[in-house]
Amino acid sequence: MKSIKKLFTSASLALALLFSVNANAVLITQDIVVDGDVFGEVAFEVSNSALNSGAIIDTFFDGQPAFAGISFFGVDTDALFSFDAVLDTSNISAGLEFLSFDSLNGSLIFQLVVDTFSGSGFLDVFDANNDLIFFSSDVTLGSVNVSEPGMAVLLVMLLAGVFAARRK
Repeated sequence: MKSIKKLFTSASLALALLFSVNANAVLITQDIVVDGDVFGEVAFEVSNSALNSGAIIDTFFDGQPAFAGISFFGVDTDALFSFDAVLDTSNISAGLEFLSFDSLNGSLIFQLVVDTFSGSGFLDVFDANNDLIFFSSDVTLGSVNVSEPGMAVLLVMLLAGVFAARRK
């Protein structure tokens, strides 16, 4: 029985280390708020090496933050034509400082630009005939969710280790 516990503990530790080393990017999601309502969500990744570097990274120049996905009302976009985002890596919980993209969702084309410094932003939605069907200049970026899967695995393994030690 002791050898099984020892094997389980060793395997758990190895798995935790594998996940913590393998998680080389942090996934960040942020709400897109239009006219006071959550309209969609943008997801992007930032490499661990860029975190807390104090640098302001721009997709256009640095290749980061890397695009991970955009959804409108829970539906993922079909195609992305352009994506530019700016993030202060010393304060990732504040979210993006600038976001711009053009995307296709079904037969609708979305164009969005938000600049948090100037407080300006707009969203255009066009149909397949390129006719404007929606416009808003009241666009902001909402709540931010930063997930670090490696840390979650380490926490679970720590709790499992404490529980196993208490059972002895």
